[in-house]
Amino acid sequence: MCRLRDLKIDNRRIVVAPGNEPIDTVRWRKESDEMCIYKTGAFTVGQCDSSPLSLAPRSKFPHYLHDVMRHMGTSSEALTCTETVTTPTLLVTRYEYANIYHTMTDWYNVYQTIQINGLQEVNIVFLDGHSAGALDEAWAKLFRTTPKYVSTLTPETCFKEAYLVAPGYGSTLSHATMQRWVKCPPSLYLKDFTRHFLASLGLRHMLGDARSARKRPRVLFLLRKSYLAHPRIRQTPRTLANAKDLVEALRRGLPDVDVEPTSFENMPFAEQVATVRDADVLLSVHGAGLTHLLFMRPGTLVVELIPSGYESNHHYDSFSAFVGVRHIRVSIPRDTPNHGITVDAQQIVNVLRREELRPV
Repeated sequence: MCRLRDLKIDNRRIVVAPGNEPIDTVRWRKESDEMCIYKTGAFTVGQCDSSPLSLAPRSKFPHYLHDVMRHMGTSSEALTCTETVTTPTLLVTRYEYANIYHTMTDWYNVYQTIQINGLQEVNIVFLDGHSAGALDEAWAKLFRTTPKYVSTLTPETCFKEAYLVAPGYGSTLSHATMQRWVKCPPSLYLKDFTRHFLASLGLRHMLGDARSARKRPRVLFLLRKSYLAHPRIRQTPRTLANAKDLVEALRRGLPDVDVEPTSFENMPFAEQVATVRDADVLLSVHGAGLTHLLFMRPGTLVVELIPSGYESNHHYDSFSAFVGVRHIRVSIPRDTPNHGITVDAQQIVNVLRREELRPV
C-alpha cells in the first residue's frame, strides 16, 4: 500500500481500453489492451520535491506499482485541477478480474487498506480497462461504492487522499506468498474479513457458528461448467466427464447424506456464498470456486480432487488452515482436453465414508 496526498491523474496520458463493456462486444480483445500504459505526466503529486522512485527501491513497488511510480511526476506548487475529489480514493489494478480466487486477493487487500487507515468512506478507481464481469456487483456491495474506471475520469482530476492498493499477487491470500511449512492457526484478520463479507452481502444472519439443526450432513458437490467469463476464454478446464454418474454413486453409497450437485456460473454471488456457508462438506475439483471455503463454518470439511499435474497447488489447504476447516486432498486422473476428467466414483464414496460425516 502506498498513500499519496494531492495526487493528480491525467487520463489523457494513459492508454487503455474504456472498460466495463459487455463481454460479447469485445470478444477476443487482447488482455494487454486492458492493462494501462502510462505516459509521462499521467500522475503528479503536488507540493513535493522528491522523486517518488527515490523514496524506496524497486523491490518495494512490485507489479503495476513500479510502473505507476515510474510515471509519477512531482510539483513543488499546488496542482491545477479540473475536479477535486476529497473522499479517500483507492487505486486498484486487477490482473485476473474474472477469477474469484484472484479477485478475493484484491478484495482482501482493499479491505486491509481501509482497516489499517481507518477509512469510513472510500471511492475506488480501477487502473485497468477490463470488460464487465460476474464479480462486479460484489465490489459495490463489499465497499459501499461503485468503482469507476480510470478512462471515465475527467482529465486532470485531483485526489486529496489516494492509496495505491497492493496488487493481489502480493496479498497474504496469494499462493505465491504462502509458506505451507508454517502451521498457522485460524486468522483473526481473516475472520474479521469474512464477517464483513457476509454482512455486506446481506448474510448477517449466517454469521454465527452454531451447530446445524439438520439431521443429515449436507455435501455440496461443486461442478465446473463452461461459461463466458472474460473475452479470451475458450473452454473451462478440469470439468468432470462422468459427473452425473458420480452424483448417483454418492447418493447410493451414502444413503444417510444429502448430496447436492451445483454450479456457480449462473448463480448470484451472494447466493453462492450462502450455499457454501450452509454446507457441511464442500467437494470439488481443484479450481477457483474452492475460494468460497473461506466462508465455511469451523469444523466443516473440504474434499479437493487434485488432477494429475496439479499436485504442487496448495492454495486451498492453506485457506482451510486459515479458517479452521478440515481439508482432504484426493488424487484423480489428468484432465484431457475436450473430454474432461473421468473419476473413479467408488474412490470418492470411500473417502467420504471414512470421514463418518455428521452435520456441523
